[in-house]
Amino acid sequence: MLVDLNRDGALDMAFSATTGTTSQVFYILNQAAAGQPAVFDINQATAIANLPNRAHDAPCFTDVDGDGNLDLLIGTNVNTATTGTARYGIQYFRHNGSTTPAQTYTLSTTTFGQIQSAAGNLHPTVADFDGDGKPDLLTADASGELRFYADFRTQLLTPTAPFVGRADIIYNGLLNAYRSAQLGVQRSAEGKNRPAPVAADLNGDGAPELLVGMETGGITAFAARGRVLSTNPAAEAALELRLFPNPATGTASLEAAQPVRLTVLDLTGRRIRTVAESARLHTLDLTNVAAGVYLVRAESTNGEIAAVRRLLVR
Repeated sequence: MLVDLNRDGALDMAFSATTGTTSQVFYILNQAAAGQPAVFDINQATAIANLPNRAHDAPCFTDVDGDGNLDLLIGTNVNTATTGTARYGIQYFRHNGSTTPAQTYTLSTTTFGQIQSAAGNLHPTVADFDGDGKPDLLTADASGELRFYADFRTQLLTPTAPFVGRADIIYNGLLNAYRSAQLGVQRSAEGKNRPAPVAADLNGDGAPELLVGMETGGITAFAARGRVLSTNPAAEAALELRLFPNPATGTASLEAAQPVRLTVLDLTGRRIRTVAESARLHTLDLTNVAAGVYLVRAESTNGEIAAVRRLLVR
């Protein structure tokens, strides 16, 4: 996966490698400047410390707590059940402020969102799938099921309650209905079904596609359907947002019908810029912002109205 681990505006490389019954998460810092072709030296691969190391653990870097730093979610095959059937969850490692990526992550919880899977091989990915400017969580497990948890940051506000998710997220055109998915076949004797989901905006329209790497080889791709890019039509009409130029390089301006605060997010939900002061006209500094699609979320001063515009940075 490509993520900006050291916050220099250039995308770095991170990956999980399994040998036998153990795995490690490695990173390679991008030696090129922001906006330039990537330069990676495999000899500089460095393991991240203090992580679980069960085979096929699946990392996802995302800003969980909204502080602008990339935290780490790991779908791990560590059994978290104390009795009965084995259960596997997602461990949450919070960014501890270190400037050295190898020492950056500290365990916060072993059961993020109290998500539990009896199948194992749980694999998380994060993106704003529904276009409301807030990050969503999607998981796959060894059963081949995809499960969607909308706006997981809001769900975190009730820490004693399990995340509420749904599996009926794949549209079946023949049945004209949304159904659950079962991707691949889990071989019970070996348990080898490891669908690996990742979100990426392949066509630059601001809506992330879902790509699922399959155990048997190949990638299954899903596109968003009926995605809405603002909280509701009334908010869109009330704020009358105008974002220009778009695409933008260096700076962009947002004009609204009433004073608004701004948050700029990438498609993993990480805050890139925050403008807490309310104004009708804002100028966004995009210096050192990597090329790509971002979401600009405008919120009224009283917090009652919010709408989203997508911004392409070149």
